[in-house]
Amino acid sequence: MHTKSLGPANDIGVPDDELFMARRCAYMHEYNASTAAEKRAYNKQWYQEHKEQAKAKSRQYRLDNLEKANDASARWRENNKEYRDAYNKAYFAENQPRLSQKARERRQTFFAEDPKAAWLHYTAKTATSRARQNKLPYDKDLSKLILPDSCPVLGITLNYSRNYNREERRLGPQYDSPSLDRIVPVNGYVIDNLRVISWRANLLKRDATLDEIRRVLAYMEECFNGETHAQA
Repeated sequence: MHTKSLGPANDIGVPDDELFMARRCAYMHEYNASTAAEKRAYNKQWYQEHKEQAKAKSRQYRLDNLEKANDASARWRENNKEYRDAYNKAYFAENQPRLSQKARERRQTFFAEDPKAAWLHYTAKTATSRARQNKLPYDKDLSKLILPDSCPVLGITLNYSRNYNREERRLGPQYDSPSLDRIVPVNGYVIDNLRVISWRANLLKRDATLDEIRRVLAYMEECFNGETHAQA
């Protein structure tokens, strides 16, 4: 598509503003008369030639109209869910090695800079997924969850920086790994129902009730007392 220049007026005796408008009208007439394919080609070429300028303008507009821009993005995602899912799936398939490597690098950097925040970020994502899968209540924001330095049950120092790379994750959680405990399992992943304890403590607790824990304690005390008497 050929477009007319909107350069400065020349010395032909026509006022600058009138000449500019005349040239603009001619430009718009030619643009509107072109085919959709020609328009797309022209817009694509213009964007490639002015990419940085266009990106900067777009970022500034979003900052100046953040609420409006977020609403527009949410509406687009809602109205184009099938297209978006198909596009994301195809894009990931074409770029899987590069995207996976970038994700690993981000994870390692995150854990190196702030282990507690990184652990909570990835743990919250996993908790949300489990809650949806099992149809349990959950809170999207777990940022106010208390992250203790040691296990409140066993006193073990918690290691938040473990499992940030692939090799360590393959080993699975260790006894001093932090673990998200649901006080009452059926109440889900709401923040008032969550505590951070060691994996060892959570493994012992599992889904046992308070009465079951008392019975196990009584049984173990009886066994150990009996062993002590036998040795005496």
